[in-house]
Amino acid sequence: MRQKYFPLILMVLTICALFILSCEKLDDKDPLEMPGVPVLDSYSYGDSCIPGTEVRAKETEDDTLVEVSVDGYMIKVEHQRMFNCAKDSITVEFSFSGDTLTLLEVEHTSNPVRCDCLFDVESNIEVQENGDYAVKLWVVPANCFPPETTLVWEDVVTVSECP
Repeated sequence: MRQKYFPLILMVLTICALFILSCEKLDDKDPLEMPGVPVLDSYSYGDSCIPGTEVRAKETEDDTLVEVSVDGYMIKVEHQRMFNCAKDSITVEFSFSGDTLTLLEVEHTSNPVRCDCLFDVESNIEVQENGDYAVKLWVVPANCFPPETTLVWEDVVTVSECP
C-alpha cells in the first residue's frame, strides 16, 4: 500500500514545488516596474520662508493653499503651509488604495523656535491610467505631541491623457 501512493505523493510535491518557485512575490517588485501602479515621482520643499510670512507661533492660523494641476499622467500638488521657521526638513510619504492617492507631509524639527512661516512643498504623482483619482493631503506638524495627522485638503482629480 505504501508503494501504491508514493508516485502520487511525489507528483503532488513536484507540482507544488514548481508552483511555488514560479510565483513572484508582489512585495519584492519595484513599483516602477508594476503596470498600472501610481508612484510618487518626486517631491521638493523650499529651503527658506516665503518672505514676509513669519509670525509668532501662538498667532498662527492654519492657512493652507493647495494648487493641483495635471500634465499627461503627472499630477502635481503644490502646497503652501505654515511650518516652524527652524525646521530641519519636510518629507512626503505616499500611499494609494484603488483610485485614492494619499500624500502625508511630515515636518522634522529638532530645535523648534516660536516662529512659523509659509514654506512651499511640491509633490509629483505619476499615474499609469486615465481616470478620476481622489487625492488627499495630510500633514504632521513637528510641534505636536503626540503627533496629530491632519487632513488639510482633498478633491477628485481627472487624468485624461489621450493615447
